[in-house]
Amino acid sequence: MKNIVLKNGGVVTVEDADFEFLNQFNWRKKASDGSENFHAVRDVKIGDHRITVRMHRLITEADADDRVEFVNQDGLDCRHRNLRKRRLTPWVGRPHTSGYRGVTQLNTNRYRAEIEFSSRMFVIGEEFETNLLAAKAYDVHARTLYGKQARTNF
Repeated sequence: MKNIVLKNGGVVTVEDADFEFLNQFNWRKKASDGSENFHAVRDVKIGDHRITVRMHRLITEADADDRVEFVNQDGLDCRHRNLRKRRLTPWVGRPHTSGYRGVTQLNTNRYRAEIEFSSRMFVIGEEFETNLLAAKAYDVHARTLYGKQARTNF
């Protein structure tokens, strides 16, 4: 086990086998969701966009559908035995009167598609004229967010 010094203070613990690869980057600590827990992150610029790479997701090779948990609740302990990768599953919820998963009929006789991801509800697009169009929009987003495990209408 080795430590990597973070540029804004603190250290992160990693496996010996991961040290050489991870230590070539400039990592910093970042608060996780406004809590007292920190993670090691680095910023990468791709064209005009800047994305944040989280060390624990890099180590576990986590997909967008995966959640990475810290067994001992220490976000700066990135040893393999402390990282647990779990697949996120879509919210099943109650059936909607529209006849389709994730589709709700509005008072205006139009339809809205919404999907839950990471404990947050997202509205898909604006309003749809038919429940079929809303259901198809839901399916596209479900496959994007949940991959092969998506529960879709079609």
